[in-house]
Parts: sequence; structure tokens; C-alpha cells
Amino acid sequence: MLKTHSVAFAIVLVLALPAMGQEGVYYTGKPSGSQVPPPLTEREISDPEFWRREKAAVLGRDANGMNLWDRGRYCDTRKSEVSQFAEIAMEWIFHHDLWTSPSKGFIPHGIAISDQQTLRMYAEVAFRDIRYVKGDGADISKCDEIAIFAIRRILKHMERYPADEE
Repeated sequence: MLKTHSVAFAIVLVLALPAMGQEGVYYTGKPSGSQVPPPLTEREISDPEFWRREKAAVLGRDANGMNLWDRGRYCDTRKSEVSQFAEIAMEWIFHHDLWTSPSKGFIPHGIAISDQQTLRMYAEVAFRDIRYVKGDGADISKCDEIAIFAIRRILKHMERYPADEE
């Protein structure tokens, strides 16, 4: 009996190891064939020229005349636009839920909850992607693409419902 449990445990362990190895694989930007550079040495860190180059990379302006801080703030505004759009859509669904507003509601409660979770997922995926883009240099065109895609997904999801009469 003990031997069969040991074999079963070994099989489960062998099957679970590849799945556990997949954890922690995150999007880090565009794929490249180059290897990760080696860590900085103390000598490189002590070199004032290294810090001048880093400062130029951070404070340098792109084609739009924006530095890294400005691009990060721009991406944050796009993120807040997606957030507001998702909130408005979820609030609309809440106000048309049969349980919360029986007088004008027409959406069954389970479907309303499911739709709200779907809209929240769309927004959170956009937030995650914008966070990755900000960590990768905050390219404003990528932030725009992500925000537009999220808003389109929300609009497409809301198309199934009729417009209000108000």
C-alpha cells in the first residue's frame, strides 16, 4: 500500500514540476535574440560617465519632446481613461440588473455579475499591459494601442444591450 502511494506521489510530482516551472514567466517587452547583459561591476557604478549616460537616457526627449517622466504620466492618463470607461460600463450594467433595480432592470442577475467580471478583466489586462510598457520605456504609441484595444473590447461587449431611452 505504501509503495503505491509513493509511486502516485512521484507521478504527481513529475507532472507538477513543469507547471511550477512555468510560473514567473512574464512579458518583458519585445523578444530579442541577445542575451541579458552581465550585472554592473563596482567599477562601472563608480564611473561618473555611467551616470551621465543613464541620466541622458532617462531625461532625454523622444520624437514627441517627452522625457521618461512625461511618457509615464501620459500612459497613466490612458490607464485612467480605460478605468473610467470600464466603471461607467459596469455601473450601467448594475443599474439594469433585475435584482438591484427591478423597475428598469432587464438583465438577469447572474449575467450582470458575469458581464461586470468580464469588463473588469478587460480593464485589468489593459492595466497590466500598460504597466509592462511603462517598465519598458513607456512608449506612448503602445500605451495608446493598449487603451484603444481595451475600450473597443468594452464597447463590443456592451453592444449586446440596447441604448437607454433617456
